[in-house]
Amino acid sequence: MPEENPSQNGPEKNPSQSGFLNKLGTFLSLPLVGSILGIVGVVLAFYFYFAGIHEPRLTYYVHPVRTPLVQVGKVTGLKVLFNGTSLEGNVTAAQIAIWNSGSAPILGGTDILELF
Repeated sequence: MPEENPSQNGPEKNPSQSGFLNKLGTFLSLPLVGSILGIVGVVLAFYFYFAGIHEPRLTYYVHPVRTPLVQVGKVTGLKVLFNGTSLEGNVTAAQIAIWNSGSAPILGGTDILELF
């Protein structure tokens, strides 16, 4: 009887590894598992697509509280001029915050339509 050479038959298989792989393959071949994996894949594809979009987003906020600077009827030593003309009404100050809430920088030549 000829003697068998183990190198000719390939590497020896561990029974516990082949059992695990068989169980995993059987589990993954179930229709419900495939459907769940497909839905998770589509959801992840949408998430990573929208997370990868880089665009600037100019955002602003106007604080609702106004600070009176000059009020009609109150005596102050402050005189307010606009283009050389004295303002006779109430003058208030507002806090305005402007920032880029996007994921790309705002470039002066391409992203700004009109300078003021």
